[in-house]
Amino acid sequence: MATIGQQLITPETGWKRYDDTCPAFMYKGTWTSTLLGGGPYGGTCYQSSVSTDKIKFNFIGTKIRIIGYQSSSRTNPISISIDGIIETFSELSIGTIGGSGGSMLVYEKTGLSHSTHQVEITPGGTTTALDAIDIDDTGRLLHPQEKLDPKDIAVIGDRIRCHYQASSGKVGVFSGLGQETSDFIPAASSATPNGDFYWIYSKDDHLGNKVFVADRNVQHSISWDTLNAMGIATHSGTQTAFSIYGGTAISSGDASVSPATNAFDGNYPIPLSGSANGTRWVSLQAGTTKGVAWIGYDFKQPKNICCIRLIQHSSTISYGVTSIIVQSSDDGVAWTNVYQKDNLSLGSYPSNDYIDFTSTGPKRFWRLLANSDATGGWYVYEMQMFEQSNVNTNYKFNTRLLTGGILSTDTDNEWDQIVVNSNLGGTIAAGDNGIWNWNGQYSLSSSTVNSTNTQRVIRGGTAVNRWGAYNTGGYGTDTGFRPVLVMSVLGEEEKPRTPKYVAQIGTDIYLPNGTLQGPRGTDAELKALMETNGADLSTIAWDTLRGIAKEAGKPLKVLRFTDDTAATVPTLRVTQVPDAQFITPKSSIRISSISGISSVKVTGTKTGAANERYVVAKSNVETGAPDWYVKTAAGWVSLGKLDRTIRADVDKVAQQGMTQEELNAITTAEWAQLFDNGHGTPQYNWIAFGYLQSQQSSTDVCENDQLVMEVNMQGKWVKAVHGTDYNYEYDGPEKLQVHILADGDYKFNRVPL
Repeated sequence: MATIGQQLITPETGWKRYDDTCPAFMYKGTWTSTLLGGGPYGGTCYQSSVSTDKIKFNFIGTKIRIIGYQSSSRTNPISISIDGIIETFSELSIGTIGGSGGSMLVYEKTGLSHSTHQVEITPGGTTTALDAIDIDDTGRLLHPQEKLDPKDIAVIGDRIRCHYQASSGKVGVFSGLGQETSDFIPAASSATPNGDFYWIYSKDDHLGNKVFVADRNVQHSISWDTLNAMGIATHSGTQTAFSIYGGTAISSGDASVSPATNAFDGNYPIPLSGSANGTRWVSLQAGTTKGVAWIGYDFKQPKNICCIRLIQHSSTISYGVTSIIVQSSDDGVAWTNVYQKDNLSLGSYPSNDYIDFTSTGPKRFWRLLANSDATGGWYVYEMQMFEQSNVNTNYKFNTRLLTGGILSTDTDNEWDQIVVNSNLGGTIAAGDNGIWNWNGQYSLSSSTVNSTNTQRVIRGGTAVNRWGAYNTGGYGTDTGFRPVLVMSVLGEEEKPRTPKYVAQIGTDIYLPNGTLQGPRGTDAELKALMETNGADLSTIAWDTLRGIAKEAGKPLKVLRFTDDTAATVPTLRVTQVPDAQFITPKSSIRISSISGISSVKVTGTKTGAANERYVVAKSNVETGAPDWYVKTAAGWVSLGKLDRTIRADVDKVAQQGMTQEELNAITTAEWAQLFDNGHGTPQYNWIAFGYLQSQQSSTDVCENDQLVMEVNMQGKWVKAVHGTDYNYEYDGPEKLQVHILADGDYKFNRVPL
């Protein structure tokens, strides 16, 4: 039996070892992975000399050994807490016992209860190194936030272990949720993965479903097109269950070189130009397969199967069946019908059906019996069977990709929200490569590059916030599949979703806050966008979107999404606040026969936050655009020529025009100043009035009733030729009442004084 200070290259009988690089260790602070000489286990140790740093982990078992790196310079004691009880140990090399180097047994604790124990290691102020730990060979190392059952996942940052196995270039099988199946998939990923990883609880979606993100790319050298063919690259993703193996494939008979084992090897076809690739089982029976052709699995011990995934050659009924019967057996001879599934998905290549059913109890043998004919023989590329368990019967899982943002400047996406910016409830440093393993590995996303629909967005690789584009059919060792798992509690996931809204201006889609998302794309892409980023109708920034639409000269459309199949088509009623209106006359009033303006009085109604403003011109608007004036405390000020169709000019009137009160208060002398023109004597020729009306809400009222101008007249009345001009002469001081009509015309009345 090894003693403290002894080098222990491998664990002794009854123990198993976890290296310092295991993702179950939580390193808090400045710990760094360091390559060291002297034989450390796995070649590296995690080191720190900061007394506030910590290593945290849990383990299930009754005993633990700390494997460290001894040196003559490591003089300070190291603190270790197990379930709150603190002890110390040293990595100081003493004499000839063990000497210096790695793989040294520096601490041991035995006789603990067989349960989950919490461990915390704190450096003593000089360099401390963790090389590995040993625990019971029947035990298990756990991350401090690791859970064994989905029901125990409660706070952001919690995680659960899972296994993934795949053939090169194929989507693989997830299994062993909550279990320790094997070592972890390398951080650099693999083309043919067969290892574990963590699902990290990262957020809740708008339905309250828990969303988990894989802590690494589980597979590289796989294209976005391949993921899309299996439904993973869409926002909603594809249904996922956790498979079981450990038995023998069985069938009704195999055609030459197409054994039943091919249907359980994870090698299924990818639709590339319709050509077949991947291994398959082909039934010995052809022509008549109904009731005679079958394929299944002998589990060697009873299994409570509740779901079967079937991938068959289904481009025509020559090679695929449209109906199957699920059967089970204790002995492989007498079979019991469990469930019949009709209307299997013919027409796509390949098919991808999940057959869910209520199990009748655990049986050793399970099979699918053809219930329709495949004239060329029944071709099955892949089958997966899923056992009824707390995982597969209490929850529904969908696997998809993260969204990555359609532009490099678009940060309203899951990669930025979770990987770049989230500290997972204060448990990690945002963007930590030690958690997300993004360095050296680009992760495929579901987002389409804004400028082209032939490329998808990839994230990470060289920096946590790195944004790039990748052809949908491309693949490489530095780019891979980082899955997202959406977990819903059965019985809750079917609740209708709150309707989601986005805006469309021309062919472009905008988020409710006015952020451009790019071209509309396919219906599936639009649905995914609306599910992710759509918002409640009350949150839509109408003013922003109307401004964008007006500037673009295109109509504004509001798009609505809901998955409530019972919902009726709604009527959208929009109460709109009109834009400010600047109204100018068609012609000016000729006032050449007056000696002065006594007053101008405007009457009208204004409520709420309504606004009205007035401007005056002193030239004939029919002969050219006039200059418009306002009276200020400093005198008359020209606003220049104003175009009622130009927004900036309308805004100028709204900000600088005269109020009703200011216009009504102008005196005879002040009117004379406007028409002085520097001659010392006012020259009255023409006058015109322009006015602006605006509302801030739909309940505001802004109305002009009339404008009455009193002038000192000269001469006598001479009736003008109707329709020719407004040239009048007067026989004495009179009151001329002028009405400005809504269309810019005028109406005149002579009122005796």
